[in-house]
Amino acid sequence: MTRKQGLLAGVLFLVWMAAGCAHPISGSLREQVDKDMNFGRLVAAPERFAGEKVVLGGIIVQTRNYDGWSEVEVIQVPLSRWGRPDDRDASMGRVLFRYEGFLEPEIYKKDREITVGGTISGTKTGTIDKAVYAYPVVKVEEFRLWDKVDYGYYGYPYPYYGYGYWGPYYSPAYFRRGPFFW
Repeated sequence: MTRKQGLLAGVLFLVWMAAGCAHPISGSLREQVDKDMNFGRLVAAPERFAGEKVVLGGIIVQTRNYDGWSEVEVIQVPLSRWGRPDDRDASMGRVLFRYEGFLEPEIYKKDREITVGGTISGTKTGTIDKAVYAYPVVKVEEFRLWDKVDYGYYGYPYPYYGYGYWGPYYSPAYFRRGPFFW
């Protein structure tokens, strides 16, 4: 490999790495978001923020289709700096995302993660079990449905999966069989 080819390969590798860490919502939309607004303030007074841009995400509860548009009910979850829903246990409520067009409910189904950039368009009253709930409604401009992730812990890729965090050398299987006997 020549020096020029090596340099090109290095630059392509860096571009590839940077693309993997890119935020799913465009920078131009994110620049329009009020940095002081958080989901707690939005839930408290959604009508006050009508017309504001937001970037929200969470875990899909249900997708419903209507004539010409779809509605995705989502449990809000804080986003990581890369825009992916982060702490699945830190929700402050639910939100409805309205999308112009059809979204397949078997793809946009329960427990999938989604990130949306859009405009707050008001509220919709609904129920969660038997409780009345006022959902903030966001008109979708950009979104990203994330790949499915299994949050279980599998340990290291060895035949015995009970090692925990310390690796195979602390497992009973290591002492019974040795490190290279599978």
